[in-house]
Amino acid sequence: MPDPDDTIREELIRTREIMTGLEVQLGVFSQSLILPRDDVPYVSGTLVPIIGGPRADRSDPGGLRIPGSEPAEDDFIGTYVTLSEYVPMKGPYDLQSIADVHRRSALLLALVAVNRSSQHSDTYSELLQSFEASLLPPLRARFQSAMRIPTGGLGRRVVAPHPLLFAMRWVLGISPQSEPVEEGMNVLQAVPFVHAVADNLRDHPIEGSGDYTEEQKNSLMLVMMNLGTIGGTDDIKASIDRTVRLWNHYGERARSRTGSSATELLVQATGLEPEDFLAVGFALYAYAENWKPGQSVAINRGIHPDMPMELLEKCLSLLAISLDESLRTAGPPASDFDFLALESRPVVELECGLVVLDANLLWRRCTSGLFWMVHDWLRDQSARSASDFRHAYADMLEALVEDGLRALAPPALGGAQLFFTEEDLEVAYGQVSRCDAVVDFGEEVLLVEVVSGQLTVPARVKGDLDKLEEDFKKLVLDKCVQLDATARLLFADEEPLTGIVKGVRFPKFIPVLVVGGGFPLNQLSTRYVVDRLAKLELLNDPRIAPLCILDPEDVDHLEGLAERGHSIGRVLIGWKLSDLALLPLNNHLLREFHGIDRRPSRMVSVDLTFDTVKRRLGFKH
Repeated sequence: MPDPDDTIREELIRTREIMTGLEVQLGVFSQSLILPRDDVPYVSGTLVPIIGGPRADRSDPGGLRIPGSEPAEDDFIGTYVTLSEYVPMKGPYDLQSIADVHRRSALLLALVAVNRSSQHSDTYSELLQSFEASLLPPLRARFQSAMRIPTGGLGRRVVAPHPLLFAMRWVLGISPQSEPVEEGMNVLQAVPFVHAVADNLRDHPIEGSGDYTEEQKNSLMLVMMNLGTIGGTDDIKASIDRTVRLWNHYGERARSRTGSSATELLVQATGLEPEDFLAVGFALYAYAENWKPGQSVAINRGIHPDMPMELLEKCLSLLAISLDESLRTAGPPASDFDFLALESRPVVELECGLVVLDANLLWRRCTSGLFWMVHDWLRDQSARSASDFRHAYADMLEALVEDGLRALAPPALGGAQLFFTEEDLEVAYGQVSRCDAVVDFGEEVLLVEVVSGQLTVPARVKGDLDKLEEDFKKLVLDKCVQLDATARLLFADEEPLTGIVKGVRFPKFIPVLVVGGGFPLNQLSTRYVVDRLAKLELLNDPRIAPLCILDPEDVDHLEGLAERGHSIGRVLIGWKLSDLALLPLNNHLLREFHGIDRRPSRMVSVDLTFDTVKRRLGFKH
């Protein structure tokens, strides 16, 4: 029988050769050999369970699952595997030497293939099984042991969005010191590189579980907020509808501030209309989403023979970048959360074709990312122009959300008014602090404030806790002042607004904040908001329900449920009384309305947009 230590040393040499290409002497390993025990959790790495992605549900044994109840904070720790958990060598690992074992283009292609495989349950399972089979028995046993470590029922993943995206970001920003001649590589060889990247990440305060200090909780919250901004997925149909309506319909509101409509500004900045980005973006997105193992991750640069080349070239100039240019300009990541290079140019041009790094990042660039294309173009002209457009965009978004909220109001008997605007509040109470809208459901009254912002770059990319605190204040706490003020006006006397005499009814007031750029909700961020509101003595009256923080897609879902006869006030109260109250609303809706189409009927207009998309792509049918 072979000596187990000899087998381990042989596997270590093979693994080292695969990953680094360096000559290694056995003596090096004998000095640092650490054999993990199966009963000791050597856990590192975190992952936030963003609902909607990777595409998995509670029945999927290989991917993220919708939590059946509220996970604890420390359930997020240890969700993805790192190299040191199954390769008994000391980290952190030298990513440069590992990456330089392969040609940079080959490593990037392999990472993209791993990323795509990880996002669907069937291909993920195949990836996991193939990787396990590629390991010799000693390492395989330790890897399988690592995969069994409990993580609050959320499950461990062989690869996860954060280390995968960071691996691609690193490869695109760090030039090789030397590269081999061979261009190809086995896709599975990219997995240890992702695990080595994971060992280099410092995305959680401590390993394992336990009681956290305030500083550690703040650090963990920063991780969860940052990962929350990159890990979600959009409803494609809803995002197409929202993008077209926002730019083409509500975009006219920009004219009063900028002199042009939003779409006119986009054409001036890019030479393209929103539908052009949706067309090219959807073509690339669809190819990436329908990819199967064994296929090339690259698509022919022309996409298809009848594609209008002028349209394609304009889009690619804004969506794509060559590998050489990226290596010259991107530079090293500024932090563990610096994905700006991927977000701004989510497609890489290689000799083999166009490579979509991440389908979700591409789609966001072609939808919500259109704002930044105009904003940055105007900023290069003058700070004032960019500021005017930011305010115009806020007006557009507020109008879009307000119309969605208007559709939530129940049918009124006798012509009664059940939806009230900020202007209605001003007529009723004068020039006082007030929210953007009020929706009257009888037993519940929604008080709604809309804010167009999102987490700032210093907080989201650079990991600046002070900036994150400022973002909380600007996006949430300051807006709650207006919600609280409106609630107190209605407590005192609602008759000036609703016509209902004081003392006739005693509804539950539900404060709703719609954050246009999204606001990642998790246990720590929600509890932080609750704690700050208590200290500021805001929304603390027993007649006020807990604050509901939504995004525009949540409003779409509520609109669809209202069409189907559901009381939205009761839906929101049910969410806040459930064991998923601290997580995003979509968690609760997925569980409570499983199998029910939550899209509003007006989204049939997206079919017309798809006809436009097909024409712009050159398809004749």
